Parts: sequence; structure tokens; C-alpha cells
Amino acid sequence: LIPLFIPFNIYVLLKIINLEKRHRIKVFQQYSSTEGLSIRWCRYIAIIYFIFLIYLITSVLFFLTFSEIPILDISIAIINTIIIYGVTLKAFEQKVIKSLIPDIPASSNSDNLITAPHSTENEDFTIIDSIIKEKRLYQIEDLTILALSKYANIHPKRVSKAINSQAKQNFNSYINSFRIEEAKKMITDPTFNHLSIEGIGTESGFKSKSAFYTAFKNHTSLTPAAYRDSV
Repeated sequence: LIPLFIPFNIYVLLKIINLEKRHRIKVFQQYSSTEGLSIRWCRYIAIIYFIFLIYLITSVLFFLTFSEIPILDISIAIINTIIIYGVTLKAFEQKVIKSLIPDIPASSNSDNLITAPHSTENEDFTIIDSIIKEKRLYQIEDLTILALSKYANIHPKRVSKAINSQAKQNFNSYINSFRIEEAKKMITDPTFNHLSIEGIGTESGFKSKSAFYTAFKNHTSLTPAAYRDSV
């Protein structure tokens, strides 16, 4: 049982890690707020279980006697059952996301989402960047790439390509960069002294305190409070 169990589970764990990676890329390419959409817990479970497998292999090779193998089989069955039920329950709580980026239709004017079918990525990006600043779209907490494409009147796939190639960022990081710049202005502006750090994050477009702190530190290497003290 064990010789078959270990390689099969390693294969499954690697598939889980790859699935989480592809899912994360899709989420960050389409959503400006990712709360409840991440399945990073799958990666953590896979890593913990991988450590258990290493321990199991070490035990089998160096410590266990033949008479102890049946006890090990029972332990493996129990641990597998716990993990399967735990993952199943967590999966039921997980929000299901679908791709917001459809393929570009054969007709360039279909759905009125491509006003300039022969424009370059740089031209698309100029329109996208301008519309975000002009309408302050980054302050919309649940802004998605589909919503942005409708504001810019550019197909979402072209929006994604323009942001990736011109800003060198995914959609989530790109929108958060506007939010961080807005937050930095508010932190240093006495007009907003009545707002807490969390309040400034909300006004800037962040959906939660944790999302604000994480994004702010990623962009500035400082927490919002440390940034306020540094200026």
C-alpha cells in the first residue's frame, strides 16, 4: 500500500499546487478585490501534507519495523479521511469564480466593446489609464476588468493585454497602485486627519483593512502608519 500511496499523493499535491497557481493568476488578472476568491488554503494544505509525506518516507526507511506497518496504514487512512473532509467543507464555502475575459469575437464591433479594433496596446493603455484617473474608478471596491472594459469601451482581453504589456502588472496590482497613490496623498493631507488609517484605505477603494495594509506594504515597503511617520 505505502509504495503506491506515496507517489500517487505526491502527484496529487503537485496538481493541487499548479491548480492554485493558475487560479491565482486568473483572479489577479480580473479582480481588483480578491477577498474570498483566493484558494491559497489549498497550497498550504498541500505543503503541510507534503511535509507529512517526507516524514512518512523517513519513518518507513529508517525507523519502522515490519510489524509497525499496519499501524502506519491505519494512521494514513485516518489522516487522509480528515484532510478529504476538511478540504470538502472548505470547498463548499469557497466562492466560485468564472472568467470575465471572453475571447474577442470575430466581429470587431460586437457588443460595442472595441471602438478601435486596429489600435495598438499603447493606445489602448492610454485610454484605460486616462479613464481610470478621470472617473476615479479605482475607488470602486469591486471593480473588475469587465467593468473597466465597459468604461473604456475596449474588449476585456485587450484591456488585460494592454495593462500587462504597458504597466508590467496584473489588473489587481495596477488598480491597487492608483489606490495606494490616493492613500499616500490622504495620509499626508491635513484635510483627512479626521480619518483613521483604515478609513483612508476604504476611501481609497480598498475593501478591507488587511487588503489595504498588504497592498500598501507591497508598493512602498512600509505600513501606512510607518509611511505617515516618515513624511
